[in-house]
Amino acid sequence: MEINTATKILPGWQFCCAVNTWEEIWATDLERAYGVDLEAYGPGSSDWSDALVDKYLSTPQ
Repeated sequence: MEINTATKILPGWQFCCAVNTWEEIWATDLERAYGVDLEAYGPGSSDWSDALVDKYLSTPQ
C-alpha cells in the first residue's frame, strides 16, 4: 500500500472546511485502497485562523 499526501490550507478554520475537503477528495477519480485515510495536525495547525492540515490517503500499489 502506498500513502500519498495532499495538503490543504484551511483559512478561517471551521469544522465544515474539513468535511468539505474530504468531500472534494471523495469526488475525485483517484484510485484508492481505502486502507488508511487520515488527517495529521502538526505545528502548522496550531493557529486555527490559518491552519495547515495534512491529509493522507492510501492508494493501490
